[in-house]
Amino acid sequence: MRYPDHAPSATDRRLQKALDKYLPRVGITAKDRLRWAIQQVNAYRQDQGKGWSPGDWENARLELAIFASIGKNLLPGHRGIMATDGAIEGPSVNVAKIILESFQRMLEDAGQQKQISLGPFPIRQEMTWDSRTDRYHLWEEIEGATWEDRARYALGQLLKEDGHRLRQCPAKLPHSRKACRSFFLKAKRGKYCSRPCASREMTRKFREKKGGSRHGTK
Repeated sequence: MRYPDHAPSATDRRLQKALDKYLPRVGITAKDRLRWAIQQVNAYRQDQGKGWSPGDWENARLELAIFASIGKNLLPGHRGIMATDGAIEGPSVNVAKIILESFQRMLEDAGQQKQISLGPFPIRQEMTWDSRTDRYHLWEEIEGATWEDRARYALGQLLKEDGHRLRQCPAKLPHSRKACRSFFLKAKRGKYCSRPCASREMTRKFREKKGGSRHGTK
């Protein structure tokens, strides 16, 4: 966000301060924002947010507001980041939970190349005359869209570009037979979400191979 030519008001300064804090967390580039969404879902899915503090939820809801309000992923007809009295407008904590649950389902479907529905949305269209260009301009607006609609649309646009790289980690968790199942974006030949998971799998397979080879010896 850039200040206008005139001196910024106290509200502008408070909004800028909030953006300076939260925008780098969410990510400037589309790929960074997709990674942020994946990280949020991975953190949430561990216990469905039950262990999150009020501060964690406050951060999550403001970051979700920015996520749904920047870049080229805005729902048609919706403006960017808005503020009231210097505070970023965003979903409530309860709605933030709904959004993260919705994000989790979207990532699960994307990991299996399933169809993902973003609507249906009631679209209002108007043709308005633009005197600067001497042309009509097609204006579209999604009427009655919720924060969940806006956030899902933003994530959907990001998955359209990089959803083919989405995977769930198959590595087994330490001291457990359960798989990690964390979401991640596959890079080159990477099979696991992190170095610890890759290291555990290499160690596990080595031990299984070593243990199996001893069975045939005297």
